Amino acid sequence: MSVNIPPGPQAIPSVPNPPPPGLAGGPAGPARSWRPQVPHGPLPLNTRVFLILLGIILVISILGSASLATQFLSSPQPQATAPATQPASVGGKGCTLSPLDIKYQPLPSPDKRPYITPLPAAWFEAGLHEQDVAYAFACAADFTQRYQSFDAAHLDKLTALTTLLSASASKRFSSDAHMKQDWRTEVQNHHTVQVAKALPPSLQDVKYTNKLLLAWLSVPYTLSVQKDGKQTTENQTLTVLLVTDNNQNQGTHTVWQVSSWQDGSSTFSAPDHP
Repeated sequence: MSVNIPPGPQAIPSVPNPPPPGLAGGPAGPARSWRPQVPHGPLPLNTRVFLILLGIILVISILGSASLATQFLSSPQPQATAPATQPASVGGKGCTLSPLDIKYQPLPSPDKRPYITPLPAAWFEAGLHEQDVAYAFACAADFTQRYQSFDAAHLDKLTALTTLLSASASKRFSSDAHMKQDWRTEVQNHHTVQVAKALPPSLQDVKYTNKLLLAWLSVPYTLSVQKDGKQTTENQTLTVLLVTDNNQNQGTHTVWQVSSWQDGSSTFSAPDHP
């Protein structure tokens, strides 16, 4: 007797899923390239604010760089130069005032002041010419007016005189009467204001030594003084010693520098280093 046994469940072989089209081993399909997934819709607020600030910073940086570049290109660039060495005899620029630019007070008539005429031989031995006399007169008169004119409230302007002085005179100027504290205190306490106006100078003496021409000039001047609110006028004279500056040549005339000065009309000994 045969017994029929129903067949049991049979194992179904597993079939692997086929790879997607376009990949190795899968069915042929259209080629696709990978692209990042960009989220759709508006960006978050903090992201938008960050991007706006970043753009502003970039614009400012670009504009600032362009402005600096324009300034750099338009401004003159310093050139490296060797330090200038000045001879020991050179002080300031010397007297640069033209005789045509100074206005003298009229001389009393008749003028009885002693002066040299004609010019001595030492004048021409030093290589000077007759027109150099007018420049010497202008130099001595300009110095006299600037030295004797001051306002007690602005005494610092007296230091501008050093541009007219020789190198040695510039060093001596620190011990001048107008630089001493006692004198400055006195004129400041009295609120003194002086204005000097020069008359035409006279040439007193000339000496040619060590290739330098020394010239003593007497400069008369009227002095208006305001002191403690009271105004006075007096006549004074200053003798100025000039020295030629051989290191400067104006072509048409000699450059003069102030070496020394003294109240009165008498000549005085030249310093060891004019």
